[in-house]
Amino acid sequence: MHADRDELFEELYKYYPKVIAFLLNLGYRREDADDLAQQVFTRVYRGMDDYRGESKVAFLEQVTRRVAFNDSRDRHAKKREGKHVPLDDVVGMPDTSTERPDEIVWRKESVERVRKAIEQLPPDDQTAIRYQLAGFSCDSIAGKIGITVAALKSRLHVARKRLKEILGDELEGMGGGDDS
Repeated sequence: MHADRDELFEELYKYYPKVIAFLLNLGYRREDADDLAQQVFTRVYRGMDDYRGESKVAFLEQVTRRVAFNDSRDRHAKKREGKHVPLDDVVGMPDTSTERPDEIVWRKESVERVRKAIEQLPPDDQTAIRYQLAGFSCDSIAGKIGITVAALKSRLHVARKRLKEILGDELEGMGGGDDS
């Protein structure tokens, strides 16, 4: 049975150029089409026991569509995830030399409350909020963390909403209404 399986796989593998052509027609670049074709034939080999001998081209096309769909979904999800940026790379403390002592104490206490509240957010939300507090534009932040501006604005909206729940009215001045 094992020899029959290998022979059948070799028959299917003859259609490798057709799989590449199909992926190119779906809009993939040649290098990506080569990578995906390898995934297609890996999946075909693993699932050889399920192959019922129907049309080889239709079978390979179906497997190729599934691999391409999974790739597209994974790429889209990856764009939304972005990347986590450490706190040390984001926030610098402002110069306080011109403040009165009571203002310094109040500001330090407020900053500490906000910092603790931000630390309760998911890491991706923390990064977005910290960049915004550091004065970066939405375009700049989105580029730095690898997501779209629309995704960033959504993330900032959700993060500010969570912070408002944690801090209540103390959130004033954090840019709660301006997403740019």
